[in-house]
Amino acid sequence: MDSLPGEILLAIATNLDSSRDINALAQANRRFFNTLNNHLYRQDALFDEMEALSWAARSGVVATAQISINASRAIDDDCERLFNINHALYDAVAYRHIDVISCILTVEGADPNIQNDFRPMTAMCIAAREGCTEIIKVLLSAKDTLPNPKDSVIPSPLSLAAYWGFVDIVELLLDVKGIEADSRDSKNRTPFFYAVLSDSPSPEVVSCFLRRSDLNIDINVEDRAGGRNTRYLGRTPLIVASQFEFAGVVNLLLAVPGIDVNHADIWGKTALHFAAELGREDTVRALVQHHADPDPKDNENETPLFLAAKNGSVPVVKMLLEAGADPNHICDNGAHALGAARTEGHGEVAQVLRDFGRLDSNSIGPVPRNWNASRGKMWSERARRNSDDHP
Repeated sequence: MDSLPGEILLAIATNLDSSRDINALAQANRRFFNTLNNHLYRQDALFDEMEALSWAARSGVVATAQISINASRAIDDDCERLFNINHALYDAVAYRHIDVISCILTVEGADPNIQNDFRPMTAMCIAAREGCTEIIKVLLSAKDTLPNPKDSVIPSPLSLAAYWGFVDIVELLLDVKGIEADSRDSKNRTPFFYAVLSDSPSPEVVSCFLRRSDLNIDINVEDRAGGRNTRYLGRTPLIVASQFEFAGVVNLLLAVPGIDVNHADIWGKTALHFAAELGREDTVRALVQHHADPDPKDNENETPLFLAAKNGSVPVVKMLLEAGADPNHICDNGAHALGAARTEGHGEVAQVLRDFGRLDSNSIGPVPRNWNASRGKMWSERARRNSDDHP
């Protein structure tokens, strides 16, 4: 069989059913391989959806990618050919093979902006999410690459890089001509909002946006998340930073002219509500120094002072009282700061409120029995659990 003429060998290969069978024949010896190699790639392109190119994209083998692309010219349906090529481009980006990406991008019609139901993110979105700066550069150098999102369902590459804290990519994208630095997705979130929303926001990334006077960035943009995230509705970057205790980011935001320190979300809560409830002295101090209203009321008529007293934060209670918070305010549930401090067992806070000099114990009256009883029960159960956990 080793002496079979090439024409007969090709005729045998043509009658084989699959690329796998042809490949097995080609592996018999070097002459078979040299004779059948091009036919094998052509067969793969015509009948196996260019699996060779997909393999090359995942494995990083540029030579295989180029041969597969050349063989794909035998495909009559140009749409099918480009679909397979773009599919491989996505794989090459996901597997971080820059040379294969560059090879695929030389194909006329290769589309780095492609999206479909199975892969809604573009290649650049994937690279931005993974922090692949060099891949971003290669994609940006390609013809017709769009740095901005085609639709608002998926966060933009800039938003993804900002959220994951990739400073180099954020700076790179902000310098791209025509970048929409304040583009909004379906939740009304901008790249700047994502920079603050991150699980661990990078002050460097936030600063990348803030120091760019040439960009139109809404620092007071409101979140409009739906579904399970309705609790975030109406929150601004400043509220988010205060809610998640990012003091460094809070200070950066407060230094920006035009920042709205008194903005309230749909629940009526301001940044000061969250900072006071968490007992964050540094954030409360910064907000008060930047003229935050010391006594805002949320939808339940609760104030930062009430929340700080309920949670036992002596320094924050003192700060708010000195800033002008009303110790006699009564919430919709009939509770007040002194009653909350007593119910939760915060004797020192209660003493601070009594000693302040503006407390009118006659006007505030006792905390309603139903609120007092329910809060007292919660406090007792928590104390019992703590006792069980720490013998």
